[in-house]
Amino acid sequence: MAKIHRVIPPILVPVVLATVWAVPVRAEAPRPRALVLLDREPADARIAGAQIRLARTRLESAWRVEDAASLAGLAWPDPACDPGPRDERAGRVLQGLRGGTTRFYDETDVEGARGALQPAIDTFLEAPCIFAADPRGRVEAAGGAVLLLRLHLLAGRPEAAADLGRRLLRTFGADELAAVDVPPEVTEFLDRVGEDAGAALVPLEVVVTGASPGAIVLVDGRLLPSRSTTARVSRGIHGVTILAGGSARTRRVRVEGPDRVVLDLALSSAVRPGPEGTLVAAAPAELAGGLAGRLSVLTGCTVVQLSGAGGVGPVEASVVADPGDRALPGVVLRLEAAGADGTVVALASGPLVRRKAWPWPWVTGAATAGLLAAGIVLNVQANQAADSVNAGTNRLDDWRSRRAGSIACYALAAAAGAGTVVLAILGRPTPQRVVLAPLPGGAVAGFQGTF
Repeated sequence: MAKIHRVIPPILVPVVLATVWAVPVRAEAPRPRALVLLDREPADARIAGAQIRLARTRLESAWRVEDAASLAGLAWPDPACDPGPRDERAGRVLQGLRGGTTRFYDETDVEGARGALQPAIDTFLEAPCIFAADPRGRVEAAGGAVLLLRLHLLAGRPEAAADLGRRLLRTFGADELAAVDVPPEVTEFLDRVGEDAGAALVPLEVVVTGASPGAIVLVDGRLLPSRSTTARVSRGIHGVTILAGGSARTRRVRVEGPDRVVLDLALSSAVRPGPEGTLVAAAPAELAGGLAGRLSVLTGCTVVQLSGAGGVGPVEASVVADPGDRALPGVVLRLEAAGADGTVVALASGPLVRRKAWPWPWVTGAATAGLLAAGIVLNVQANQAADSVNAGTNRLDDWRSRRAGSIACYALAAAAGAGTVVLAILGRPTPQRVVLAPLPGGAVAGFQGTF
């Protein structure tokens, strides 16, 4: 019998046969909060809206971008509480209250009374500040509201009465309702509504900084007690209004227990709400005066300044302030204007616009190692079978199958190794460009990457 020779020489290279891929399971670290500050009012609101939405989408990969309306510490302009509109509203409310009272008591016109009282009370509850300079008007509003609640009960409308009762308990103090001639059935109904809504009074401390001398602080249109910063309110949404310098600013707060609200009136005056949940600096001097740093300290947010939004030039997003005093990365996103006709608004680039590395090189690399290890094992087994055949044992089939398997594993390992190199080159993180073209009622976006 012919002697069987080893066609695959033994490989004297130590190989690790077991590769353990361990992916640690851990909770995702919470993203830091950020706000977007525009350096000026956008010239074109439509283009600015598309640019800001694109910028926010990209910023969300690194931060949780907050809406300006939700930022603590800031109070927004409230035109309804400015002196002129406030007095005009107050006049309309008093006219409706007195007309409804007259129709009920003098004309016994229940439907007419309810029709006159309902819009007057709704107008007052939307802006209870209208009687800031007229405490007697507030008392008259409480009396009209109690009468309207009584009319709802007489008409068999308990749902409408309960809704009005909850609104009254959020707006009026117990002393104000006690000063009104309240029928026993209305008192009992309000007590039940208060119990169902958990309307026990809780303290709300109001701290206002940066206010000019003579500023007036109202909670639901009611003056804070003299020399006190704390009001007792029911649980629910309340309005804190500051009247100063002929204008009014209001902050809506939700109170679920003893709470404290801090408002910076000077900082609130330095910004205004912008498009798409952004803030706009009131003047360039405010930016130069450290506006971003003050906003960061007050809100606890990283401040990302967006320059040039709404224009035809490039728009840049830069990190300009951080509450943790971390190193500022500078420009993190750039929207470059493109297209002579202005059809394409922006090409986005920067550190936040990068394609992630592929995982496939690691997969093919692991396959290469596994195939190489299998080839070595089959090679050793084939050589052992060849020795047995030469010694006279009938293991020719084993030798042939193991030799074929070993050759196949080596060939596949070579192919997988070549694929790993190719995928590693093609899968490198590269800048990605996002093309945005605004259209009526929306926008078209496209993506472009490079190898």
